[in-house]
Amino acid sequence: MRIFLSMEENAAYSPRLSRPVTIDSDQLPADEAAELRRLVEAADFFGLPANVGKPTPGLADCRQYNVTIKEDQRRHTIQASEPIEDADLRLLLAFLSAKVNALC
Repeated sequence: MRIFLSMEENAAYSPRLSRPVTIDSDQLPADEAAELRRLVEAADFFGLPANVGKPTPGLADCRQYNVTIKEDQRRHTIQASEPIEDADLRLLLAFLSAKVNALC
């Protein structure tokens, strides 16, 4: 599974966060790869609409996530804006954000 992720902050531009990052589950330790797969399935990522959430007016410190996941012949892209209501999607995005922070 390959994941392409970029994030944008409404409050301030951060080149580190907005730079697209690729996460390849084959390059992760086995336990992290299994957790990633579990999170993708729990969030029903491939069943999500293209746009998830709407930024709250007046809330300046929001992130927008652009996520594409490619697995075998499936490929799906979403754009998710905070606040994210779906708990499973929040957990997936938190996992991915942690991976981005570790890579940068």
